[in-house]
Amino acid sequence: NKKRFFVFNSHWDNIGKEARNQSANVALKQVEKIAGRNRVIFAGDMNTQADSKAVTTLNSTNLLKDAKELAKVKRVPTGSFTNFDVNDGANRQIDHISVTPSIPVYKYGILDNRYYDGKTWRYPSDHMPVVIEFELK
Repeated sequence: NKKRFFVFNSHWDNIGKEARNQSANVALKQVEKIAGRNRVIFAGDMNTQADSKAVTTLNSTNLLKDAKELAKVKRVPTGSFTNFDVNDGANRQIDHISVTPSIPVYKYGILDNRYYDGKTWRYPSDHMPVVIEFELK
């Protein structure tokens, strides 16, 4: 339909809480500057959970909302951070997707991609994929 949309991906600091808070502010300013009033998908490793000040700030304007909250169907069996430890349970979700509220999000999920190498169970990454099914009308 030739309507524009923008996809942003970010990786926030893994140590500094204030750095993550400032990353949220910078991200909002840059998304608005670059995308304007177009539709946006913003995803990444925020290195902090959804209830943190940084992620709450990111999703507190009319610009972006947490895709998990908007999704009609959610499959979130665990968190997204594995640290390569299949026994840890991946109970922290530090990877997130936010979208412009006008984007319908049908499904939201975290994919548990463990595999058996013949000797032990492993993760291919220290993070599990976070995915959404959405529509750009």
